[in-house]
Amino acid sequence: ALVLDCCRDDPLPSGDRSARGGLASMDPKGSLVAFGCARGQTTAERRSGRNGIFTEHLLAHIEERGLDINNLFIRVGKAVEEATRGLGRPMVPYVNHSLREEGASLYPAS
Repeated sequence: ALVLDCCRDDPLPSGDRSARGGLASMDPKGSLVAFGCARGQTTAERRSGRNGIFTEHLLAHIEERGLDINNLFIRVGKAVEEATRGLGRPMVPYVNHSLREEGASLYPAS
């Protein structure tokens, strides 16, 4: 699993960040790639909290034992959309995958 948070749309003056806005699509070929926001979208900014919105909700669910990885990202996506609904534009996380195992989880139930 590869998890990528969103880019900001305010590139650093030093040019360390892309000025195009958002993340490009990736082809996972046998793996899972989770994006913090939809293609071409940038992160919804807020002034409080230690982590970004996507990371905050990912951390809230990632260690749930036995949680199917698909359900993990469904829960995170719903929470992110709900949390950003009042910020002008909701962030819409998405996942690309070509998993071949059912019930895959990051933390097995036992």
